[in-house]
Amino acid sequence: MNQIHESVLRSIDTLSESFSNNPYIFLTEGDMQSYLIKDLLQNSNLNQIKTSRDNKKTYVVHSEISFFGENEKLNNRVDIAVIDVSTLDLYSTTRPSQRLSKGFEFSNANVGIEVKMNRRGNKLKVIMEIEKDSKKLEKLKRRNPSTLFIVVYFDKKNQLTSHDINELQTKYGSITIRYSVPNKVNRND
Repeated sequence: MNQIHESVLRSIDTLSESFSNNPYIFLTEGDMQSYLIKDLLQNSNLNQIKTSRDNKKTYVVHSEISFFGENEKLNNRVDIAVIDVSTLDLYSTTRPSQRLSKGFEFSNANVGIEVKMNRRGNKLKVIMEIEKDSKKLEKLKRRNPSTLFIVVYFDKKNQLTSHDINELQTKYGSITIRYSVPNKVNRND
């Protein structure tokens, strides 16, 4: 594991601790993503502005990033990505005949993160959501073997046991799964 991976996992741990102590400060998945990006950008390994392949300046942390899938289309989006800016082409000069939908491309990402939150769902719904994201990230992992892909799941209802999480982690071994719950759960909320 490299420094960037360790920094990202520490930021996820920080967010998980905040969620465990104060779950109701986060109303939406978007809140969770925003707080995670804020924490990532406070990390000295991740907050530097770097130069892209086509000599533009940008950060390494971005949201709503699409990866090329097995069909060579940009239809595999992750919520948050830490990209290798040296492989980023902001104006798609390497494929002038193929203007990418978002106007950029990159060939290497260090981390891809999917963030989910459960407010009312039952155990089956939680497992299905984790499995759906894990399957998607496994496909991306096959094309991007050095990238750390993570499913971060915040469950306000504490639907899964540690045994459930271990089974999911074993089933999707190439993906890191982080599961967080509030310290005190009121199932009537």
